[in-house]
Amino acid sequence: MKTRTVFTLLLLSLIFSTYLSANDEIRFEKGQSVNDVRMAYKLEILRTAMEKTLPGYGPYTISTNATLNTLRAQLAIQEGKAINVYIALTDNNWEKVAIPIRIPIRRGILNFRLLLVHKDDLPLYKDIQTTENLKQLKAGLLHSWTTTKLMEQADFKIIKAKSYEGLFKMLDSHRFNFLPRGIHEIYAEFEQYKDTLKNIAIEQELLLVVPSPSYVFVSPKYPRLAKRLEEGLETMVQDGTLNVIFNTYFGENIQKANLNNRRILRLTNPLLPKDTPLDRPELWFDPFKNR
Repeated sequence: MKTRTVFTLLLLSLIFSTYLSANDEIRFEKGQSVNDVRMAYKLEILRTAMEKTLPGYGPYTISTNATLNTLRAQLAIQEGKAINVYIALTDNNWEKVAIPIRIPIRRGILNFRLLLVHKDDLPLYKDIQTTENLKQLKAGLLHSWTTTKLMEQADFKIIKAKSYEGLFKMLDSHRFNFLPRGIHEIYAEFEQYKDTLKNIAIEQELLLVVPSPSYVFVSPKYPRLAKRLEEGLETMVQDGTLNVIFNTYFGENIQKANLNNRRILRLTNPLLPKDTPLDRPELWFDPFKNR
């Protein structure tokens, strides 16, 4: 009996040791182009969440393996081969095909959109007072984006692009009037393209508010990885790390956007899943809470 007990304890010790030393692997996207400036923040959030969980889960690796649009990513994440983690604006389909971690990694900053426009159209925006006014102009969006579905349902006039970089070239060529971009996106993108695309400008008076949380989605074949990332992200919320990274990356842009002095155009999001954690104010960036 004593020998059996010792053997059992050794076996349990080996299993526990193997569990702790398991090498969790994140296979992530490369971004939608080599100029996709949004990738640095995403990767820092993933790395930090994994670092926060090292004591309980052990080592990990992160590789960037594929360039996928949203539709292809939904198919790939179900297989869990090319990628097993993806960050996307949530909708019911994403939450059905993958494991959603319902912590908005950018604290909902994508709720607040500025407009990248053709410079010849700048005078048009001075007269826009409502969302209905804005619908008279043409928006450019990527064909696979959740935002595209959302704005189509709201009866915006949409010109669809097949590639991320193509959007900016099409705006420069005046194929459409405006491209809605998050505060965290628009300034870096403008700097990226302003020297080669001379006709693009950042509109200075309007703010389009659309509830648009982005989550980490994990392949259903990797429930342990999903649990680890959820624990890591929750720790980042509780110890303030998520807020620190958010402010480091986006604080300057938030100041530059001058949100409190813009005319607000609100758009509802009928694609927002019912389990969105709107009752957790600590998760969300709110520029108007003291307004």
